[in-house]
Amino acid sequence: MSRSPILIFEDDPAIGKSLLAGLEQHGFEAHLCVTGASGADYARRHAPLLIILDIRLPDGSGFDFCRQMRQSGIHQPIIMLTAQLDEMDKVLGLEIGADDYMTKPFSLRELISRIGAQLRRAYGDYAAVENSSLLVADLVHDQNSGQALRDGKPINLTPIEFRLLTHSARNASGYPPVFEKPPAY
Repeated sequence: MSRSPILIFEDDPAIGKSLLAGLEQHGFEAHLCVTGASGADYARRHAPLLIILDIRLPDGSGFDFCRQMRQSGIHQPIIMLTAQLDEMDKVLGLEIGADDYMTKPFSLRELISRIGAQLRRAYGDYAAVENSSLLVADLVHDQNSGQALRDGKPINLTPIEFRLLTHSARNASGYPPVFEKPPAY
């Protein structure tokens, strides 16, 4: 299982390519969607570690897509990255469910720092763990993707639920032993 990518909603080809290259240069896998609908669908199907969301998209507002994703149970961190400078836009973005808000033009170094902070906040120590999974009975806790799997199928958990389940698995007494193992590629 490969690490879940960071999902980027960005319709500007130059910015999209720049974000992909910058994230990959810093060790992240990234996936680019140029419309809100394709990004929201990708987020539902692939559970990315984090979402970078533009507000102005060709098929609707990033605010609406943020709200829809939150209402559909997508709990991964969302960073809005947009040219919208107005304070009300920032407040609205944060109130409808975004975890952070950056304006364009932006510094890649600052964006990478904010991504790291959001990953630590959402996934705790597991954000930094490479190539590690926990196996308990028929459950696999893939710490790279922040997902729990049963029989190879993802279990829909929030980042905090994942951390609690993993903590319980690591500290359970009277249960089968927990084994650290690398994920299957």
